[in-house]
Amino acid sequence: MRREQVQAYAVVFLASFFLLLIEVVAGRILAPYVGVSLYTWTSIIGVVLAGISLGAWLGGVIVDRYPRSSTLGWILLLSGAGTFSISPLTNCIGTTYFHSSLMVRIVLITALLFFFPSCSLGVVSPVVVKLTLNSLEKTGKQVGRIYALSALGSILGTFTAGFFLISWIGTRDLLFATGFFLLLTAALSGGFFIRKKRIALFLLVLSLLWMARHYASSPALDERTFFFRESNYYTIKLKGNSGDKKDRLVTLQLDNLTHSCSDLNDPFHLVYRYLRSFEEVVRWKARRTKSFRALFIGGGGYTFPIFIEARYPNAEVDVVEIDPMVTQVSQSYLGFLRPRRSEHSTRTDDGS
Repeated sequence: MRREQVQAYAVVFLASFFLLLIEVVAGRILAPYVGVSLYTWTSIIGVVLAGISLGAWLGGVIVDRYPRSSTLGWILLLSGAGTFSISPLTNCIGTTYFHSSLMVRIVLITALLFFFPSCSLGVVSPVVVKLTLNSLEKTGKQVGRIYALSALGSILGTFTAGFFLISWIGTRDLLFATGFFLLLTAALSGGFFIRKKRIALFLLVLSLLWMARHYASSPALDERTFFFRESNYYTIKLKGNSGDKKDRLVTLQLDNLTHSCSDLNDPFHLVYRYLRSFEEVVRWKARRTKSFRALFIGGGGYTFPIFIEARYPNAEVDVVEIDPMVTQVSQSYLGFLRPRRSEHSTRTDDGS
């Protein structure tokens, strides 16, 4: 097998790997703005497939006119630039209000963020097919090998992103790393290091992107948000009231939904009406017996477990929370201390 073929196969594998990595990241990076719903994933899959389809058609047209390795380099360069653009564009249009239904809004935001990177990476496979074909006698074998490697790259990109990379370095830093490696692949496969002008252009692009790294990899947070973290399950945000030190209400948001509102100065202050209804039931139960047991499926901000622990010290409280980082955040910021009594327990598990 020739060196050029091995290089081409590697490019196809990496392009598919990064494409599916971006698709998996899309669900997480959109979650704080449009939530994680059937509409969200339908839009992501549809937009990415549309980008791949148009990219495959454009790739055939482009490589017929410019059948050389530098064409592949420029395509990967555009793919890297498109990947870098996802985070800053998310900051700009994530909160944009469209005069349309939620479904249309999700499709529009997804298309603006992910169509171009998907399309540019979709161009890669037909270009590689054209550049690696030497004779028509082995067309089937060559095309089959290329698309098998493409599928393998997609599979590994999906599992690696979903199970390891997102929880390890976060979505935005992962997008930055993906863009960087696409640019590096473009330089190595497109012959950018042969001509001095192209070397200078490549270094200039890298320098500009490095200077923009902080903005590109940082989410746009409002003044009230003082905590932002991505876990294996949610995008976790804490928001506090500004200015008034006496008012210490802190809101916990998971993805784009508010899950609790806690008063750090007063554990007996129940903000939401449904919690006050729960409190009436607990009070009725406490009149009948000095001790009782309570099980919470999902901890959230641990507002009501904190209330019960403060008001009814003899109660047995069990909390089942699937996300350990939610518990850690509640312990660190919301006043939920690790239980000191054996009858109070928190378990990290699926409540079902």
